[in-house]
Amino acid sequence: LETEKSVERRLNWSDGKTFLRRVSPFINNNKKMDGLVLTYIDISEFSQTKLELEDSKSELRKLSLAIEQSPGAVVITNNKAEIEYANPAFLSITGYSLEEVLGRNPRFLKSNKSNPDDYQSLWTMIKSGKTWQGEFINRKKNGDLYVARETISPVTQPDGHISHFLSLQEDVTERKHNEEELCMLIVTG
Repeated sequence: LETEKSVERRLNWSDGKTFLRRVSPFINNNKKMDGLVLTYIDISEFSQTKLELEDSKSELRKLSLAIEQSPGAVVITNNKAEIEYANPAFLSITGYSLEEVLGRNPRFLKSNKSNPDDYQSLWTMIKSGKTWQGEFINRKKNGDLYVARETISPVTQPDGHISHFLSLQEDVTERKHNEEELCMLIVTG
């Protein structure tokens, strides 16, 4: 018994199930066709999984574009604080290229003008699973200083372990400068 040249067609039934119909010739020992073999395979679960996968890919694409196009800086590090991702806003603020920051610890931006206790507080908070917010005075590639308002959160996996850290940053240098000028005007005013 052998079958050759099967033809397959996908069928959607009214109850929502999806079947694959395979029609194959039934060839006898004399190499003559004696009839047809019809096979129906329920592929509903596969079809649903495929739709869910397409939805997930669409959702992932949307989130990826949102982060890429965000006006705020986004940095993702592994749990050893090595940069695995930095969006264009971060690169624009700091003046570094993606190749220059990948794999590095963000401490390369450190200017030594921020309170060292803030770094200790940051690590204590995020390693315990909490979110940290604060400001650092960082150094750009060209040597200029900037004030970064940051929110850093741990990224936890379903089993609870921290796999990554997410940093959302905003360059607030100009705002700080304007606030200082306003304070001077009020004091001298």
